[in-house]
Amino acid sequence: MDLSFPLLEKRQGDREFNDPLSSWHFRQLSIPEEGGRIRLQITIPFSDLLVGRIVLGTRSAILSIAVTWQSRQHSLPTPELLAKEIVRRLNEGGFKPTDRKGRNRQRLAKLPIKFERWSGDIYLQWTDRDIAEVLPPRDAVPALRSAVRWSHWMLRFSEGQKLRGISWRERIYIAHRMTALMVADEIADLYLKNSPRLFSRERLDEIYPVLVQTIKDAYGSRNPETTPHVTAHRLALALVDLKFGTTLPKLLDKNRQTGLTDSRLWALYLPKQHRSLLRKLCPADNVRDLIDWPESERENSIAADQFSGWWGMLTGTPDVPLSSSRKSGWPAFHDTPGVEEWATRVWNALYSRDGFPSN
Repeated sequence: MDLSFPLLEKRQGDREFNDPLSSWHFRQLSIPEEGGRIRLQITIPFSDLLVGRIVLGTRSAILSIAVTWQSRQHSLPTPELLAKEIVRRLNEGGFKPTDRKGRNRQRLAKLPIKFERWSGDIYLQWTDRDIAEVLPPRDAVPALRSAVRWSHWMLRFSEGQKLRGISWRERIYIAHRMTALMVADEIADLYLKNSPRLFSRERLDEIYPVLVQTIKDAYGSRNPETTPHVTAHRLALALVDLKFGTTLPKLLDKNRQTGLTDSRLWALYLPKQHRSLLRKLCPADNVRDLIDWPESERENSIAADQFSGWWGMLTGTPDVPLSSSRKSGWPAFHDTPGVEEWATRVWNALYSRDGFPSN
């Protein structure tokens, strides 16, 4: 089944966020690097008008559209109202032919839309005009409402309207460091208990002396006559420091503020409330359980993919530090697909009252 998604050709320099809700329902938000038009592309599954049910695998069951608007104009209207207006305009028709072609080289139709102080354009395949005119609001409005709400949150966090004081790039690394700390704490606990559930520990065995020395350097300077204990928290902090390299200041710093004991230090970098909210993002009881999931299931869940990905990096390549630049010949970590989107989800979970709007 060809969903003609995404409808528009990829633009160079765009930051893209993808959120597949099912095998036939996708949405993508593209934010231009400097100015230009934001794109929200979405597939809308809808009911067959004759039998009143979802008919998958047929052309008339799914409509692919793109909504674009200037990045510098007024913020998005209320999701419910904008969704209804988009459906109303699609049903109303009045599509204009364009010379523009979509990703699959099909001719596109354009439909201007204006709502309150916001204005944009709707694009769809020229051959899909008849489908758009009979698109049932009962199916289309919830899908569009969810997509607009999702776009609102992605824009709100990625454009820095919250968490002012640090750059968005730094926030990406901090969000991933918190995720890594949660995963590393679980790994460290299993490692110190010599648990068979940690079946991939060869690389950890090799770097263990380095991690222990890091702990001694951080804690031993306070009392050179004693040997610091290697606790799960300390081992996790040392492991994450090693993996993050120079992208962020070290967690285990011998010059840290006096009085920061183990529990206080851990709470400083991963507060109890943050741990609880991050735990809710994990789709399993613990990260280790995700490793047993089929790869196809992990790939269909960004949370499962990110948590299990960090498990793999911390156990498989713990001494290969992240890179925050392209000078090494490899993409910078923050440019890796899915990294920025996960950071947005983490910050949203930590600082949003309503949580991430996934539906």
